[in-house]
Formats: sequence, structure tokens, C-alpha cells
Amino acid sequence: MDSTSYIGALLGQNVTIPCVLTVKDQPEKDLDLNLVTDSVRWNMVSSNGSENIVSLFTNGRHTPYRQNSNVEGTGFKRGNASLTLYNVQQGDEGKYVCNVFVAGNKLIATRNVEVLAMPIVTLSYYEVTIAPGNEQSVTCYVHRFYPESVKIRWEKHSASSENSALNRETCTSVPTETSDGTFNVTSLMSVKPSSVHEDGDQYFCIVSHRSLKSEHSEHFIVKVKEPPPSHLTATITFPVIIAVIIVIASLVLYFLR
Repeated sequence: MDSTSYIGALLGQNVTIPCVLTVKDQPEKDLDLNLVTDSVRWNMVSSNGSENIVSLFTNGRHTPYRQNSNVEGTGFKRGNASLTLYNVQQGDEGKYVCNVFVAGNKLIATRNVEVLAMPIVTLSYYEVTIAPGNEQSVTCYVHRFYPESVKIRWEKHSASSENSALNRETCTSVPTETSDGTFNVTSLMSVKPSSVHEDGDQYFCIVSHRSLKSEHSEHFIVKVKEPPPSHLTATITFPVIIAVIIVIASLVLYFLR
């Protein structure tokens, strides 16, 4: 049997913890165990050190001590003593010990199971229209992840310059635990373009978490537009232009006398 190994189990999903007996030099060969005399017992050691029976298969019958767990009898007869847990929860995290008793011999394999929940990442805005010199905040929401440890960073991608990491413009909260044991966190980005040359720049919220095989990112795009002339300016400018024209016309008529 294999030695200790790590398994990631997604929260709310099913996971199979492998424990397979093999014949030396013939790993693909199926065994033919005696379901009456041979047995398997799965124990789980939690993070606080307590050990409990999870599942027992003996005398040809499976007895689940943890609800929604199973060891297949047909599989065990062929040497497959793997344990399946359904609807995994945080309390299922720990070290699992597979004890197999075959022909008077005891074989042991251990598996470390870590419960994981992949974060859901969204933004408050995916497009921001703003005038040069103005400021706009965008929030990156990272929800329902487990375990608590998470990393969030921001990057600016610009066509006119190299990509750059952002630190001073960001503010990230402390993760808070929800009623289902998962965690939420938010990160705030403040955007303040200096000119229209920043039109089209993209800002990425990048999340790293143990449940993810690679970083996950969401981005928003900035549309930088010059503000239109105000109505007050137009109202004042038009009469001034008319007055200037009248003055010029009056001067022309005066000198033509």
C-alpha cells in the first residue's frame, strides 16, 4: 500500500481516499480477498489529536460511523479498500488511517485530507468612465473560500507602459468567517487617471488560494474622457461674443463716417 500522501477535498463535494492493496511486482493484478475473515477499518485523527472510527468493513458488511461514507464490498474483495466521503464538510479535515487486516496481517496507510473551498471573485464595476484628475474606487469581492489564508494583489496593465504592481492605491480587509465556516474578504482599488492617455488601461484583482491550481483574476477597464463644456460657460461665452461683434461693428461704422 502507498505511504502517507495529501488529498484536497472540495467543500460540499465528494472525495475518495485511496487505499489499495497490490501484489509485489504485479500492481495491476486484482486480489481475491475473503470478505468474511478479511476486513478494513478507517480512522480519522483530527487537528486536536482526537481519533475516531469513520468506517468499518467486516464480515462482508460495511458499517459507516461517519454519515454518508462508504467502502465498496466488491472493490474490497479485489483489494480496493478506498473510502468515499459524500458532501465533505470542514469537520472532515484530518489524517485518515486505513487499517487492512488480511490473512492475519495488518497493513496501514495514511492520507492527509485538507478541505478546500474555491473563492468566488467579483468586482463592483467592470468598466469605469472617469475624467482626468477625478477619482473612482472599485471593490474586489472574494467570497466563500476555505481555509482562511488568501493573498490578493492588484496590477495595472497599460498599452503605453509596462505592467505594474499596485500597493499604495489599495486597501484589503481582514477575512471574516461566515455562518457556513467559509471566509469573505474585500480589496479596494482607487483609480485617479492624470490624462486621457490612460484611456483603456486595465486593472486586475489577482487572487491566490490553496484551492486554486493557478491564480484567479478579474479586471476592469478605465475609460478616460474629458468633461464636456459646462452649460454656464456656454451661456456666458455666447453673449460676450455677440457684445464684441457689436462693439467692433460700431467702431467700423464710426470710422467710416
